Amino acid sequence: MRIRTKGGRVLSIESYGMGDRLLGVYIRLSSSRVMRTREVIPEVFADFDRHGAVVGIEFSSPGNYNLDAMNNVSRELNVPELRAIDISKLPVNQQEEVCV
Repeated sequence: MRIRTKGGRVLSIESYGMGDRLLGVYIRLSSSRVMRTREVIPEVFADFDRHGAVVGIEFSSPGNYNLDAMNNVSRELNVPELRAIDISKLPVNQQEEVCV
C-alpha cells in the first residue's frame, strides 16, 4: 500500500488485531525512541521522543477515523498530513513501509 503526505517520506504502518478484526493501527513517523505517550483525542495516542518530536500515532479504533479525522490529528501534532489512506482496509497483524 502506498500513502502520501504533503512532505514526501517513508513511514512504517503496523496493524494489529484478532483474527480478521482490525483493532489498531500505528503510523511510525520516526525511528527515535519513545519517551512518553499522550492521548490526543479519544482512542488516538501520540508517542514523543525526548525532544518532544512525534515518533508515531496510534489509532486504537481505526474504523472510527476517516482521512479528515486523521489529518486533524496530524495538524494538531504538526506532522505531515496524509493525502490518501483507508486504514480500515489494512491487513491485520502486518507491518509495511510505505512511501509518503
